[in-house]
Amino acid sequence: MMLRNLDHRIEVLSPVSAPGLRERLRNIIDLNLSDDSYSWSLSGDGTWSKVPTVRDISVHRALQDNALMRARRDPPVVSRNRLLASATKRLKRYSAPKL
Repeated sequence: MMLRNLDHRIEVLSPVSAPGLRERLRNIIDLNLSDDSYSWSLSGDGTWSKVPTVRDISVHRALQDNALMRARRDPPVVSRNRLLASATKRLKRYSAPKL
């Protein structure tokens, strides 16, 4: 049997009041519940059975696709000076020793 961390974990709840975030969370929950590609169901007698693949919805693929779309749509905003400072710092850290 696989060991589970059920005795030493901490679970936290937090209210989400921003409408956009609430909608995104609802979509993620709905997506998880609609996954029929990798889902299994636990019956009352303790046996597991594979959920029949009807629509071939994979929550893993869908979340990855959504993240890639968000990354393309909303690239991180970093100033040129910050990029140069970061690159200079890395170069100094990894430069060859002087002879």
